[in-house]
Amino acid sequence: MGERQNLEKRLDELVSNIVRRRDLINGCITCGRAMIYETSTAGHFIHRSHRCVRWSLVNVNGQCYDCQRQDNKQIFEAAMIRKYGDELTQKIKKIGRGDCKHSVADLREFYRELKEYQNQLV
Repeated sequence: MGERQNLEKRLDELVSNIVRRRDLINGCITCGRAMIYETSTAGHFIHRSHRCVRWSLVNVNGQCYDCQRQDNKQIFEAAMIRKYGDELTQKIKKIGRGDCKHSVADLREFYRELKEYQNQLV
C-alpha cells in the first residue's frame, strides 16, 4: 500500500473514531436513538467518494447501523439542517460536488489537525 492509500485509510479510521465518540451524547443524527460506540457508524451525508468532504467533521456524523443501512438522504438532510442549519448544509452539498485533488502533504496535514482535535475530546 502506498503512502496516499495508507494516509486515506488512517484518516477514515480517525474520522470514524472522532465522530462516533463525539456523537454518542446526542445519539444518531437521523433518528436520535442512543448509540453504543462499538455498534455506531460514521455516516457520510455526502458520500465518501466525494473527496472534498470525505473527512469533514460536519459531513460525517454518528448514525445507528439501521439508519446508515437505510441510507435515506432526505431524512439525513433534514437532520443536517436541524443540527447545522440550512446554510452550512447547502455549503457542504456544494463543496461535495467539487473536484478535489488532495496532495499527500494535504492528507498529512488533515491527519495532524484531526489527531489534535481527537486529543482535545479526551
